Amino acid sequence: MRFTRPQDTKTARGVMIDIAPLVDIVFQLLIFFMLAASFVRNPVLDINLPKASARPKVQPKGAVTVYILREGRADRFRVDEEVVNETELKDVLAQRFAADPRTVLLIQADERVPHGDVVKVMSIGQEVGLVRQGIVASSAAPAEAVPP
Repeated sequence: MRFTRPQDTKTARGVMIDIAPLVDIVFQLLIFFMLAASFVRNPVLDINLPKASARPKVQPKGAVTVYILREGRADRFRVDEEVVNETELKDVLAQRFAADPRTVLLIQADERVPHGDVVKVMSIGQEVGLVRQGIVASSAAPAEAVPP
């Protein structure tokens, strides 16, 4: 009994790449990014922000955000998702400023909030030493390009 081998086994078969580990890694990356996207801090508040055409540069680090909801709600003022009233607002902002003097005060108010309430929060921030302040607005799609 005589066994024969094909003469050129390497070129006939070629190089085979197992793609099972590649598929495994792709699924792991997909799961990682899906989970990471769910941790994005986006508070669920009923706030209709005013529209602005300018794009924000970068969210500053060490910022404290004060949310002002429309009038008539018991939870009108929130500091980073913590419900406070007007008297507690000054104490909370003072604590944040004492922890880090470079803290930036960001005010995110509903578009139906009276201007006086926004000014009141800005004034409280200045009283405690938060002089770096900003107002958050949602970005509106530009209707047309305006020449400079």
